[in-house]
Amino acid sequence: MPADHDHLAAAGCTAGAGSLVVVGAGACALDLVRAALSLIEHESCGLCVVCREGTMQMAEILSDMAAGRARTHDLDLLADLARTLASTGPCSWGRSAADPVLTTLEYFRDELEAHAHRKVCPAGVCAMDGGAS
Repeated sequence: MPADHDHLAAAGCTAGAGSLVVVGAGACALDLVRAALSLIEHESCGLCVVCREGTMQMAEILSDMAAGRARTHDLDLLADLARTLASTGPCSWGRSAADPVLTTLEYFRDELEAHAHRKVCPAGVCAMDGGAS
């Protein structure tokens, strides 16, 4: 698929800031979303509470998942935070800050559940007590 605005939009994607990340099949979805959220959190202007606190709280949940410290309700909390940020962020940056989290929850929820509930990183990337499967 050509990587231009029209083709990406037709596929249900957005070009965002124009970055394109290509990863191998063995990549850890949690690791990737943590990296994306880290950049988003760092680049946020920090003026609005929903973006500043929402990205920070999502990053904390994802870090806890990667370290094997997730609680049973963390995926639901993560989804709630992301939906709240997407619907109430006062600027386009804040509203789109939740996109990587929402996309990962939609397409790679099983990998996040492995981290959160079974304390296992399917890709063997995250340093969890359970190790890789």
